[in-house]
Parts: sequence; structure tokens; C-alpha cells
Amino acid sequence: MGKLRCLAACLAILLCAMPLALSETAPEPFTKADVEQISGGLVTVGDYVAALKPTSYSWVYEGPATGQTYLTLRTEADGVELGEATLVVSPEDELIDGAETGERETLPEGLSGLGAWLKSARWMSKDYALPFVRGVKPGAAQADVVAAFFSNSAGEPDYTVHDINPAVDESWWIDDSAPLGGYAVSREDGGVDYVYGWCTLDEPEEWREYFQLVYHLMAEAVTNVELSYFTDPE
Repeated sequence: MGKLRCLAACLAILLCAMPLALSETAPEPFTKADVEQISGGLVTVGDYVAALKPTSYSWVYEGPATGQTYLTLRTEADGVELGEATLVVSPEDELIDGAETGERETLPEGLSGLGAWLKSARWMSKDYALPFVRGVKPGAAQADVVAAFFSNSAGEPDYTVHDINPAVDESWWIDDSAPLGGYAVSREDGGVDYVYGWCTLDEPEEWREYFQLVYHLMAEAVTNVELSYFTDPE
């Protein structure tokens, strides 16, 4: 009888400890580190071109205040869009091909060696060459998305700003387009979007940078993935 009581006590202790052990090994919320990981080793425009093999390019000049241009690289195969990546670059002559906006099938001259950082991306196919955030790609199951990120419930990508940093709260939101944490939004077409948001956590009154990652799902499968960057104020 004494041995049975001892065994029962040990099992009780083990069961009490299990939630803590699971929480310690749960994936962390989405942060800028995820973006740095997928763009690691891609430093110049030429690096992105070599990796993604774009079939068309477009650009938008942001003005003399920054001198920056948003350069978008789109990739198609057999008429099917695989994905696109938008880079921030600063050409020496500021205007690409002498125009503030433009589009062409080949990379404009003089851009290959420019430093570039990833501003946004769209994964439309599992065959797109840009690395996927935590390996979750179009075609993945809804459960795969939940499992890849910290979740407070079994079926929703649910975490709050307090899971990112306990010192901040909802005052960090710009508006409904830039919430922090994770949540799900039902769409009119019957699908659902899993949204993950992160921002620089300095001071609520100061200028901040935001990254937002969205998984678009239909029939419990990922159809495409979007990553976007913006600032406060934009």
C-alpha cells in the first residue's frame, strides 16, 4: 500500500509539472528575428536576384527625404505566380531609369551591387525560392501554422503584446491595421486569416517599426502568405 501511495504521489507531481514543461518548449511569438532568418545571407540586390530568379521588376521612388526606392522582384513559372519580394534600395542617381516609377522584365543597370533589405514578401506557391518563415508554406495545414507559433489555445494563433514584452499594452497599436500579438480574422469568402504582429519596443510615444505576417487559409489549408513592414508614422 505504501508503494502505491508513493507511485500516486509521483504521478501527481509529474502531471502538475507537465504544463510548465510544455510552455517552456512552446514556439516563441513572431518577431523581427524571423525576418532576419529568412533573409540571412541576402545582402545585395544581386543576391536576391540570384536566389529568386525574378521574371519581372517594378519600382517606386519614395522621394528625396529618404532617397529610397522600393524595388519589387516578381517570379513566375509557366504563367503561374510563385511570389514576390520588395526590397529597399538607395540608388546613387536616386531615380531608376530616370523615372520615379517603372516596370520591366530585366534588372535595371547599376542595381545588382546595391545593398538591400527585405521590406515585404508574398509567397503564392510552395515552390517560391525565398525561405519560408518557420518553414510554413502554401499548402500547409491550419494546424501547422498554429504549431509553428506560440499559442494560448489549441485552434487559434492567440498571443498578446504581453507575450512579446510584458511592459507594453494595446497603446502600442497604430490602429486596427497594425495590432500586435496574434489573432484570427474570418473572411467573407469563408476563409480565415491568421495574423501575427511585432514592433520595435522602445517607447510608445517614439517612432516605431512594425512587421506583420499573415497566413491566408481556405478549407483549413494555407493558400498564400504575406509579410509587410511599415512605420509609425508611415
